[in-house]
Amino acid sequence: MDVISVNGKMITDQDIDKAMVRYIVQLEEDEKGYEPTAENLKFLRVEASNALISRILLLERARRKNCVVSDEELAVEIERIRSHFESEENWKNNLMLFQITEDDLYEEVRGDLLIEQLLRLEEKEEPVTESLVTSFYEMNAQFLREPTLYSFYEISASSREHLEQIVHCLKGTEMVFEVENTVKELGETFLHHVDVVEGSIPEEVRQVLGDLDIKGIGTMVLPDGGYVVYKLLARVEGKQRSLESIKKDLTAYLEHERRTKVYQRLLDEEMEKADIKYLHVEYFEKR
Repeated sequence: MDVISVNGKMITDQDIDKAMVRYIVQLEEDEKGYEPTAENLKFLRVEASNALISRILLLERARRKNCVVSDEELAVEIERIRSHFESEENWKNNLMLFQITEDDLYEEVRGDLLIEQLLRLEEKEEPVTESLVTSFYEMNAQFLREPTLYSFYEISASSREHLEQIVHCLKGTEMVFEVENTVKELGETFLHHVDVVEGSIPEEVRQVLGDLDIKGIGTMVLPDGGYVVYKLLARVEGKQRSLESIKKDLTAYLEHERRTKVYQRLLDEEMEKADIKYLHVEYFEKR
């Protein structure tokens, strides 16, 4: 059944169903126990159909720009893809899983290469220059620092009495084994964190530590009525990273951003003038 017409080219229900299979396989790999519900399937049909529409429009533009993929280029890319599979049987099983024939795969890969060629062609008009990288670094220098590291004690206290005893101990000694023994005698949990990256600390804990001076003590009240006691041992502020040390990473980031921007610009331009008709909207509602 023809579901969508894109500049006269038909997208069928089978085309969308096959595209959905890929989404589902990927979701099952990313999320253990994933089960597509009726609502999820509706969403996936829309996602798959949008992807197919985008592909048709970008392929049309690539051909208008005289992008061409030779049989030799196609063969090299197919061989690269096949090299990821340990055996011919695994290769065949994968094609079966995604409900695609080898002939269809060849055409699909040829289309991928055409779109890639189109993007490279358009990207040349928006180069990532050294001055752009430098400018980006200067504008974002405050965020381009090494991570701040925290060292601290984290101690549970199941009652107000235990809380007071733990705080008294922390104020009276710098010896970690004395603190650990006191906590152990109380039957509480003692954790000694060393050089923990700031970003990996839960926000509520970071707020407590952020208010403390070195060797300061802070507490957090838990929903169940218990407490957690923190003692800040050290805070090592992250140093500013030099441009040279991260230039390669910044360039890669800006190239990725450029690719995303160019892709969206091309798609927006094609969508604006495209003739898209939904012929059977009821298809998207089926269970």
